[in-house]
Amino acid sequence: MWPILMLLSATAALAQVRINEVHATPPAGEPEWVEIVNVSEVAVQLEGWHVCDARTCVKLPAHVLTAGSYVVVTRDAEALREQRVVADAAIIECPLPSLNNTSDVVVLRKADSTLVDSISYRVVVKGRSIELDDLGTWGASVARDSATCGFVNARMRMRHDLRVAEIRPSGPVPRIDVIVQQAGTIASRPRRLQLIANGTSMFTTVPELMVDEAWTWSIPLDLLPQARVVVCKATLQRGDDRSANDTIDFAVDIPPPASLVSITEVMFAPRSGQCDYAEVYNGTADTIDIDGWMLVDQSLDTVRADGHVMLPPGGYGVVATDTIVRRMMHDTARANVALVKRSFNIDAGGEDVTLLNPSGFAVDLARVDPARHVSELADTRGVALEKLEPSLVGADRASWTSSGDLAGGTPGRRNSVAIDLPPFRRGQIDVGSAWPYAIRFRHPFRHAAAFLQVATTDGAIVRTLLDNVIVGSEGSITWDGLDDAGMELPRGPYVAVFTALDATSERVVSAVATVVARGAAP
Repeated sequence: MWPILMLLSATAALAQVRINEVHATPPAGEPEWVEIVNVSEVAVQLEGWHVCDARTCVKLPAHVLTAGSYVVVTRDAEALREQRVVADAAIIECPLPSLNNTSDVVVLRKADSTLVDSISYRVVVKGRSIELDDLGTWGASVARDSATCGFVNARMRMRHDLRVAEIRPSGPVPRIDVIVQQAGTIASRPRRLQLIANGTSMFTTVPELMVDEAWTWSIPLDLLPQARVVVCKATLQRGDDRSANDTIDFAVDIPPPASLVSITEVMFAPRSGQCDYAEVYNGTADTIDIDGWMLVDQSLDTVRADGHVMLPPGGYGVVATDTIVRRMMHDTARANVALVKRSFNIDAGGEDVTLLNPSGFAVDLARVDPARHVSELADTRGVALEKLEPSLVGADRASWTSSGDLAGGTPGRRNSVAIDLPPFRRGQIDVGSAWPYAIRFRHPFRHAAAFLQVATTDGAIVRTLLDNVIVGSEGSITWDGLDDAGMELPRGPYVAVFTALDATSERVVSAVATVVARGAAP
């Protein structure tokens, strides 16, 4: 739904010549324009007619507007033709009044000043024209290129009109959703839908849809070609009454495998001379540019990193609200800072902070909890929370603790509290031997629903660590030796049971390993 409130207007709702579309906020290089249509069965001579805004009027030159045709009034016909295909509509070049970008009126009068038509608009969606629909109401254009200059308005309903409305990222299993909407006046017939992704084609059938009904085709990223950027085109086969909205394009920035790029440090209660920041670690084998990556807090405040920061394999970068963060960084790392707007503040009382790639896919989530600070600290202001190891699950509070660095944090470099997980020795699951009990897992799928439980040697489950959580092909989580009730378990051996369900094929793999609790003797 377009967030536009519109139009008090039209004294001549049944006018034979009427204002049909207005573009007051065109993109750079395109002049403002007003489209007029003749809906009568006879031609109309426009010579001497006036187009006015709230302040001034301009007189139109001689032009015969034939029955059923359009004319576009603009101050620069050549610039308009360079920016838009104007179909077969005529263009009248004249010093069109400058239309206000927020609100204004557009009035059409005959040579004797008789009122022909008028509208009063208020623009909320800039960059889109304002169009009349078949019910006589106005709203932002839903055309793919933001306007329908010289064409039938995109808001005009047709009998058969199925449209590809949107391609958008979705989750928690990373996927793209192709949204198809029934915009016609009668139910649509089933139609074939094609998606071309980097030259690879796949097909599905859109079922019969009722008027205004929408349908979604969800495609896991695992089924798309393996590339950093995948260019997608979705096209409905066999055209209907409006073929212009049967195709849509979308470039997908494929997110890195889960757990390989992660938030490893967060400053959320800075002192004077510090600022909020989140540190990002690149555990992939490729260099990653975090320009355009986003941070989202629990209130859905979203900010985009600005600045090309190249993270080599094993490298760190910092997304910060102020360059003052560089004072806490070593000389070799001070360039690795991308800035976001200063109004972005991580709640000092704790909240979840999500890292998104430029296409909007969630890459990692950091659970910022002040309770994870070391209890002996009298004042935690100016002390960052650091992750014990980059691959640990960020949503697990046990993955975090207070920075031990005298500066209060280690932005841009290895964390002061970092631990080294053991290499895989037993295949798909491996367990550290001392606190924190870091349980590391691996499975053969790109994305899977993971389950990880700790049980006694006779099979009684005492702690659930992962319960249907979407994870990448490898990762780790800590266990604090407590059961689900928060009680310390007796000293002795326990069994960690890991299961991964493939997100696309539903194949299942499992693994077990022994972990020893260091609690009191039973």
